[in-house]
Amino acid sequence: MRPEVLFADEPTTALDVTVQAQILQLLRNLQHDFGTSIVLITHDLGVVAGLCEKVMVMYGGRVMEQCDADTLFARPSHPYTIGLLRALPRLDHDGGELVGIPGNPPNMAHPPAGCPFHERCTDAGDECARKAPPLEAVGTRWLRACHCPVEAMKTRYQDRKRAMSDATILSVRDMRVHFQVKPKRRLPWAPRRTLKAVDGVSFDLKAGETLGVVGESGCGKSTLSRAILNLIPATGSDIVWMGARLARASKREWHRVRSDVQMVFQDPLASLDPRMTIGQIIAEPLRDEQA
Repeated sequence: MRPEVLFADEPTTALDVTVQAQILQLLRNLQHDFGTSIVLITHDLGVVAGLCEKVMVMYGGRVMEQCDADTLFARPSHPYTIGLLRALPRLDHDGGELVGIPGNPPNMAHPPAGCPFHERCTDAGDECARKAPPLEAVGTRWLRACHCPVEAMKTRYQDRKRAMSDATILSVRDMRVHFQVKPKRRLPWAPRRTLKAVDGVSFDLKAGETLGVVGESGCGKSTLSRAILNLIPATGSDIVWMGARLARASKREWHRVRSDVQMVFQDPLASLDPRMTIGQIIAEPLRDEQA
């Protein structure tokens, strides 16, 4: 239909990395071929960096910061923007701590007084709780709504980064997951073949680091993570978590690790049975443990 303006609401959420790249390229082609203006609504700052010229950061129904993309990623000036970027792995920076934003978003049915972000902001003062900051210019085509000085926030962030531990949290060596596949023709003399879903994967993960495992569907990403967590048996591996070897750990030893090593599954509907209540879902593993 060749619209003049296209609103893309989370167009890449829950997509495979290759399909995500295809969707982004489609948006670029639409913009190039038809001059379409795009409003991209997303929580993925990596997508913003690759596609957008201008960025508007919102929180609690208000604009916190608005400027061009280059300025936002090079010199963020709002505590919320800085918090989002701290939690984003970047290839152009040395490895360091990824710091999450404490607390939860506000209930907009009962919005907080003052700045909507002040209850989660580590740099908030008395003025932030009393008075909502106006959206003011801090540079050419650069707007910000904040009472806090940016320089103090950046200094504290650098101090936390220097204090980052260099300890190795997880070490995986020679991870192999092989399956015996039955032949298509079920003949008694037909040999089974070996499917090497994961074959010889090794890596180290240090405190605060983020390791991205990337590849097309079926390349072994999910199988690798499940084998590390002992959700499926590994054919061979050497796993060291916080100095403890888990390759041959007992069931009791794995129970101690479970509170520190957990998984967010790819498909939530496959993880949580929609026919069960929340109480039944929580009680099921407890009953299995007692049995």
